[in-house]
Amino acid sequence: DRADDFEAYWDRAREELAGVDPRYKLIRQDSLCTDSREVYILEMYSLGDVLIRAWYKRPVKEGVYPAVLHVQGYSTFLIPDWMYQGDDMVALGLNIRGHGFSKDQVNPGFPGYLQHHVENKEAYIYRGAYMDCLRAVDFLYSRKEVDTSRVAVEGGSQGGALSFATAALDHRRINLCVPHVPFLSDFRDYFKVAHWPANEFKQYFEDHPDISE
Repeated sequence: DRADDFEAYWDRAREELAGVDPRYKLIRQDSLCTDSREVYILEMYSLGDVLIRAWYKRPVKEGVYPAVLHVQGYSTFLIPDWMYQGDDMVALGLNIRGHGFSKDQVNPGFPGYLQHHVENKEAYIYRGAYMDCLRAVDFLYSRKEVDTSRVAVEGGSQGGALSFATAALDHRRINLCVPHVPFLSDFRDYFKVAHWPANEFKQYFEDHPDISE
């Protein structure tokens, strides 16, 4: 049931993202570093020139390592404790726009995130959120310590859907996708069997009779 402009829509989003200077900035978190692993807050700019943040963990020992991108559940604040804890991989824990410490410019809140600009496919919240995930992959590919032949993405619930989206939209660079209970992967059927968040959309359409379901 994909729309006729599906490919063109996402091609355009990726082109727009490519036109945004990421301006990567790593801020070392001394209190979280160990003898074998360094921890940073990463700041970078994504679609619409929106500032987003992530946690970045890398081994202290020089080398080239496989990497895992962690993407989060709906409304959560992804923290370092939820990320890969070993010292033999690189890990990037992304907080997409409107989540965690990535709320500076986009912050619809909860409830309301799912409906943010739902009436405009060019501005809908997940168009930007999916591009945030691709920007995180851009960062990993910019790092000399990352083995770009071994890059994975994983997440649960909303993170499961974000994992699917990242792997699908960036399949040439993602080598492994590990989604768990992927909420938000099939809106139409999910809303038939689950009260939430179907009730939020039902209310939205009642409040906006000019918008068709």
